Amino acid sequence: SVHRDMSGSCRVAAGLGAPAGTDSVLAELGSLMADKNGEVRHSAVVAIGRIGPKAAIDTVLKNLPQLLRDPDEVIQHDAAWAIGRLGQAAATEANLSGLLRLRDSGCGGDQWDSSVWTFRAMGLNSLSQPLLGQLAEMLRDDSILVQRYALRVLDTFSHSARSRGRSLAYPRRREQPNSGIPLETRIRWLENVVLTEEGRK
Repeated sequence: SVHRDMSGSCRVAAGLGAPAGTDSVLAELGSLMADKNGEVRHSAVVAIGRIGPKAAIDTVLKNLPQLLRDPDEVIQHDAAWAIGRLGQAAATEANLSGLLRLRDSGCGGDQWDSSVWTFRAMGLNSLSQPLLGQLAEMLRDDSILVQRYALRVLDTFSHSARSRGRSLAYPRRREQPNSGIPLETRIRWLENVVLTEEGRK
């Protein structure tokens, strides 16, 4: 079928990785990310991730937030992974906000793990005031799972910030989110990190 052929072409591109990132191939993959067929969308976003930073073209960046809301949880997971593979060019407000909204799908698990990996890969490049606002909201969520997810993301940022010479003691991941240093203090500390990073640009 046509869909099988398109999906197969995406898998070939994924197998080749970065060398497959020609302008024509990337343009085609970008359009296939919005295909009506889930198998095609999945194959396209995996190929984009395998190609890496070279694939961060406008069409791809435009379609990634939509895949983070895809009905297929596997596609959500791979879209989150692909954003991390694309690097700083993919650290757009829509993509990063979409990563945190993965919680709204109720899927959790693998999608959250992939999201945390992406924030870790991006480091401070993905830290912004709006993102901290979303995290602060999540830390007040009724669900302990959502709180712990937000704390994992905050821990990721704290690790990146400490590598830049910042210091603030964080509780161990297994502790409750309300233990150790007050969450409000952590948010304010990271807000100062954001201002410092913006001043360096």
